[in-house]
Amino acid sequence: MKKIAAIILLLLVGISSASAEDSEVLDRAVKWLVEQQDESGAFKSKHYGAMKQGAAPTTLVLYSFAMMPEENRTEHQASIDKAFEFLMPGTKARGRVANPDGSLDHPVYSTAMFLVAAKRFEKKLDAELVNTLLKYLVDSQCAEGRGFSSKNPNYGGWDVIGPDVMPKKTAGTNVSITSFVLEAFAHYVPVHGQPDLDLLTEDTIKLVKESRTKSIGWLQRLHEASAADGFHFSAQPGSALNKAGSQEGKPRPYSTATCDALLAIYHAESPKEEEYFRKAMGWLVATVSTEVTGFKEDDESGWPQALQYYQLQALSRTSQLLQGSAKAEWSTDFSKKLHSTRKKISSVIAEAQKPDGRFENESSLMRENDPLIATSFAIIALGN
Repeated sequence: MKKIAAIILLLLVGISSASAEDSEVLDRAVKWLVEQQDESGAFKSKHYGAMKQGAAPTTLVLYSFAMMPEENRTEHQASIDKAFEFLMPGTKARGRVANPDGSLDHPVYSTAMFLVAAKRFEKKLDAELVNTLLKYLVDSQCAEGRGFSSKNPNYGGWDVIGPDVMPKKTAGTNVSITSFVLEAFAHYVPVHGQPDLDLLTEDTIKLVKESRTKSIGWLQRLHEASAADGFHFSAQPGSALNKAGSQEGKPRPYSTATCDALLAIYHAESPKEEEYFRKAMGWLVATVSTEVTGFKEDDESGWPQALQYYQLQALSRTSQLLQGSAKAEWSTDFSKKLHSTRKKISSVIAEAQKPDGRFENESSLMRENDPLIATSFAIIALGN
């Protein structure tokens, strides 16, 4: 019994030490981000065009803060409130997340993240605004409203453009933005459970449910088009956005896209027994790593490095989902890999942190060379 007690004590000490280290890394990262906020409440990129206005990076920072433990949120509540205040004028005026002057920057991504952050922070938004923002996301879907027929490969997914373009035009639907939109839908119109009838109109609820149903078909078709059991990124045929290239004429799946797809499927229908969900989950578990997987060994594109922090946050968020979804026949192997990967995520993040608390990718392909973006992703990974 003494030996067993000693082992348990050692395990508890190890867990406490790891948690303390994670907390210190998180605290330094959050402190650095808060110091970047200007007097208006915005977080403005010093690297990229329209992002210098602040709407997109401010929304990403809010989303990352929404994933933090409660004590971190409370400590930085003033910064969080200022960020919301910065976004509200343009968002109310345009009916989607916008800069104070009404200019847009990644409005579909930003609107989805804004809605998730508002819900997690229990921000009391005006009911009319919430309905307007949800309807904007519905209108942004590549479906009948934008002139897409059900035979189009993009039908049911979301792209970065949104509805403010000519009918039937798209840059290509992708699994990342689709995942974030479906997460926003799930926070307001749960797959299982009742929506807030005091906040949402019956019309909004109906539209969200119909939109979500269309997205399930899109996800299934995307999976069928992949070269293996995981997911690739874009439904656009031959798209260069499918970063891992192709195999026998089909896009190769890779880990960040597969994480996004698993999150999207979960938020759309909680389908633990759906075959395509289980296949993708099995593919991810078989290839799981803190590094991006699915690329050829001799790949020289630079994308695995460029996706470094997106991988860590996506894997961290997905691992929570997978932990409750493992099939009995491989749950033991899964648990070992998951525990090991969680520890590695923390270790990789701790080693990558700069002395001032920020994170920064050497590659600019995914804009993670902007420390506002890389640090936000690192906070999401640690927060989960």
